[in-house]
Amino acid sequence: AEKYMLIAADNGEKRAYWYAFQLSGNGKYALLAAESGDERGFGEAGVYLMNSRKENPQVAEEYRQRAINYYQKAIDLQDANSLNAICNLAATYAEKKDAENIEKALTLYLEAARWHFPRGLRGAGIIYVMFSKMGVDDEAKRKYALLALEHLASAIFYGDKVATSFMETISPLAEKYSDTPEAKFFNGIKLIMLTPSDKASPKVIAEAE
Repeated sequence: AEKYMLIAADNGEKRAYWYAFQLSGNGKYALLAAESGDERGFGEAGVYLMNSRKENPQVAEEYRQRAINYYQKAIDLQDANSLNAICNLAATYAEKKDAENIEKALTLYLEAARWHFPRGLRGAGIIYVMFSKMGVDDEAKRKYALLALEHLASAIFYGDKVATSFMETISPLAEKYSDTPEAKFFNGIKLIMLTPSDKASPKVIAEAE
């Protein structure tokens, strides 16, 4: 069945595009689905376009703009995939690294974070870490550092593996502001994550044997 579905998609059968993507994981079918008006393909079409830029550097900006358009369409659907589309759009803006695009990215990440979406919490936290290292205003640095700790700790709490990999990198912020609720929250989450939950006591091991 998989073989014939792919053949149908390759022969231009529009109804087969999305199923061909699901079967093969090849983003080109998601793009074809999106181009044919299949809403299910919008978000993945954006991902495929962004990932295809290295192979097509001469049209990289065109692909980026098309990806933005598809991400926005995916967001407008307000379905189960919208939060991921919000974060994909945020990442697309963030890669530009200028102030205007970083602010756009932060706004989007915070929208996803509002729903406790791990990627949104992580994305906002990373931007706040960056803000905490900029400028000379100590109060502003402290504000952003605490926001970073709060959002990244929450992302870790909700199971975001990428945020978990940043724990040691951002631990110095928790040490610097150790008397704050945000740092205590982060350190508490860190302690839980670093304590093996499956480490059995000698008594339990003996009983199991």
